Amino acid sequence: MQSSPSAPRPFMNKARRNLLLLLAVFVLPIGMAKLVLEQGWYQGGSTNRGVLVAQPAPDWVSTPSSWQLMYVLPEACDEVCQAALFTLRQVPQALGRKQDRVQSSVITHDKAQKAEVSGDLNEVITTITISQEQYQSAALPEGLTALYIVDPLGNLVMAYPLQFLEVLPEKEQQQAILKLGKDTFLDLKRLLKLSKVG
Repeated sequence: MQSSPSAPRPFMNKARRNLLLLLAVFVLPIGMAKLVLEQGWYQGGSTNRGVLVAQPAPDWVSTPSSWQLMYVLPEACDEVCQAALFTLRQVPQALGRKQDRVQSSVITHDKAQKAEVSGDLNEVITTITISQEQYQSAALPEGLTALYIVDPLGNLVMAYPLQFLEVLPEKEQQQAILKLGKDTFLDLKRLLKLSKVG
């Protein structure tokens, strides 16, 4: 006896179900990803902790042969300035064996009170003196009250604004200074790991 052609065969149903399941496994994730991106549900993450800057450093910043942590010394060195100098000293030391790839630099000018911070400016920190005109015309993306990371090719890479420290209470200010150092350290460590230059 022959079976009638209209009778369903269990093998065909199982094969069709497996094919549809296999197709869904590959198509469904692509469709879901497209939906998530189109609806704006995905918030892209960033791993940097500072502000990403992509511009050449000013002319008065000499092109270093290594990575550079840079800070422009204000006319009077207050708590924010002291925090920046603390970070300039500590971050290279925290890098351990990679500290020879990083140079800390303080940019000073004619009216900067270097005597106030002479104890802080030691052999770990290089001092670069510029004129008052260069200081006033400095066009840095986050202003003069910020720490900057400069790559060996002479480009500003990251900035860490310091203005927010001025408005914090003293207890929170100490924690923010430590966080600033940690953020600078983590970004610089990642840059040194990814870069073969300098």
